[in-house]
Amino acid sequence: MIVCHEHKFIFLKTQKTAGTSIECALSSFCGPDDIITPVSSTDEHLRQGRGPQHWRLPNVPWYKTMLRPLNLYKDRTNRARFWHHMPAEKIRAEIGEQVWKSYFKFSVERNPWDRQISLYKYRKRKKRRADITVEEFMSEERIARLKNFHVYSIDGKVEADFVCQFDNLAEDVAKALAQVGIIQPLNLPRAKGQYRSGDQRPYRDFYTDETRAIVADWYAPEIKHFGYRF
Repeated sequence: MIVCHEHKFIFLKTQKTAGTSIECALSSFCGPDDIITPVSSTDEHLRQGRGPQHWRLPNVPWYKTMLRPLNLYKDRTNRARFWHHMPAEKIRAEIGEQVWKSYFKFSVERNPWDRQISLYKYRKRKKRRADITVEEFMSEERIARLKNFHVYSIDGKVEADFVCQFDNLAEDVAKALAQVGIIQPLNLPRAKGQYRSGDQRPYRDFYTDETRAIVADWYAPEIKHFGYRF
């Protein structure tokens, strides 16, 4: 997640949509006062500009804020954080209405049936899950269900000014940046590329009627808003 005061944009980072690659590339446009949340230690070396900065909220214990205290970002001071997939509502609460309304907000979304198989492959990287089937994976809603829609929406209404589509990523991100006066190619690194090997069948081939219906139910808001189809 990035709040760029330098160019007055907010990047709302969703999951399994090349968000880390985009964030690493967008860092090159950030200034000294901008908010940049950390990515994994595996991917931090892909940064093309500034690293994580200003993501800690000074002098505010996390239990007195709306923020979720993820262990990944906790430190000895026990201060609250901005974090990578922070929902729009919580970002707005921390940066204030004036900045939220005046800055250009953009995000990325992906066909949920395709996105779910990407998540499935990512979860399989752990040895204890290496042999898990899609059906078994989808039966564990706690780990299998993504929460992307609330990253760029509040109370069911899309708050992002522009939502790039994963299938048209480079062109759409270029369109988003053009809105804030950045007219130059974005060199996207290949973050998390190590998890894309293995079974390369089309995502449709992974589904049964039952698992296809689960995705339709879980992600009804984005399917309806963007008109996604299986």
